[in-house]
Amino acid sequence: MHQRITFSSGTKLLSEVLDHDHKGLSDFEKQALRIIHDWQVGENTFRITTSGSTGTPKEIILTRDQLQASAEKTIDYFGLTSSDTALVCINAEFIGGFMMIIRALIAGMNIILKEPTADPLDNVDIKSRPTFIAITPLQAQAFIQQPSRELLSEMKALIIGGGSIDPKTRRGFLDSPFPVYQTYGMTETISHIALKPLHTSGGVYHVLSGIKINNKNQGRLAIKIDENTPWIMTNDVVELIDDRSFEWIGRTDNVINSGGIKIHPEVIELKIQEELNLMGMKGRFFLHGVADEGLGQKAVLFFEGQIDDGSKILDRLKEVLPKYKNPKELISMDRFVNTPTGKIRREATVRSYFKR
Repeated sequence: MHQRITFSSGTKLLSEVLDHDHKGLSDFEKQALRIIHDWQVGENTFRITTSGSTGTPKEIILTRDQLQASAEKTIDYFGLTSSDTALVCINAEFIGGFMMIIRALIAGMNIILKEPTADPLDNVDIKSRPTFIAITPLQAQAFIQQPSRELLSEMKALIIGGGSIDPKTRRGFLDSPFPVYQTYGMTETISHIALKPLHTSGGVYHVLSGIKINNKNQGRLAIKIDENTPWIMTNDVVELIDDRSFEWIGRTDNVINSGGIKIHPEVIELKIQEELNLMGMKGRFFLHGVADEGLGQKAVLFFEGQIDDGSKILDRLKEVLPKYKNPKELISMDRFVNTPTGKIRREATVRSYFKR
């Protein structure tokens, strides 16, 4: 077995490092080695923590067979082999980073461990030619600015998961020399079950082999991973293109019911992001429903950071958004409430503001 693993301190044969002293390694590198060790010795169950984006993070137990089946779907889709190299640059305590390691082990890929930072290619020796990389939307913003990405033309896939991708970053991947995909999935589905191409325009999510989907319950996406598992009901509203593909609309728990009109914030946020970019405004934001005596709920734009003139932003949005989808108010906060993986906890953030 000649599978290699690269640490910040250098590259070694994987077989040489499992039983050796791990002094000098970072917590991230030690966590990755624990996962590798447990897999190599034949552990049958693995505990994974959910991201907590819609509530308190919880622990889920996944079996070896479930992990293997999920990994093989991705390996088959991208044609990954022992000739490939996986760059692991996201937190391995959560399903995205965890599954990158499992896929590499099953396919026999070499592994590069890169401490998770905002820039996934920082201090990475591009001469090592990673051919399979998973990053977060935040890392994607830095990735498109990296000149060294042009040296990755032989990549089999860059996958981006864990949240929405802003329009400017999305446009940065159009006509990419290598395939780029946004993923759809969660811990409960054992990582992604569908992929949306970003290197071409007009892409929709396509499910991996063996996955069944429907949206029979008020437009909510239901997923069946295989014949031996029950349907998983999500809180995501989707439009089915056919029985193998769909377009994501938004989450039911984020829907704003304003004067009888249902507003999906995620759709409006894409347009808001474009306008803020044109205005030179930087910072995180989200649209949320707040109780209103007349409308039942009103759409309020929450912005992280100080805003000199919120009315200027609201006036600009009135020019480009339908009247009933306009934010009625802008609230700026010093800091949003985040999950351990850096996602915004919308409900918790709004509660924290009104409890002040």
